[in-house]
Amino acid sequence: MSDNNNIEINMVELVNIAAKILDQIFIKSPKDKVKPLFKELKQGKKHALGTIEIKQRIKPALSLALDYSEFCGPGFNFDAVEIALKSILTQISQKFRAKADLNFMTSKDNSVLIHLPGIISIKEQLNVMVLVLELGNMKEITIKLMFVDPTQYDALRKDKKAD
Repeated sequence: MSDNNNIEINMVELVNIAAKILDQIFIKSPKDKVKPLFKELKQGKKHALGTIEIKQRIKPALSLALDYSEFCGPGFNFDAVEIALKSILTQISQKFRAKADLNFMTSKDNSVLIHLPGIISIKEQLNVMVLVLELGNMKEITIKLMFVDPTQYDALRKDKKAD
């Protein structure tokens, strides 16, 4: 992945940084400290995390965002996000240990989806969260936790019922 100035980005390293930040903020921090941030994200606001230096040439701002517009059913709360995020972080960690592919999916708008979904079920309602890195024009990198249409994962539900 590169921008107009041909700066190569090490996506594996960027995912590692994002995973460490998410782990520190959502998993290791006390709930009473992270819940105000969750409320801010739930309102559609981005949360500034500082800057990140890439190849000693550029320092884009780093921010955190949440998109739960495709979350289905009741039950959207901090616990749902935390459970889905733990699943994503566990999968990322396993991929790093195995030195396996992180399953990147890129888009035309310079976003990278790491397709290691955090799948949760609340009262039989499936919901799926993924991690997206929005690189844009490299002035800002956004770490986005995004719920996607769970019907894309109906095969998983059918497989579970077969057990």
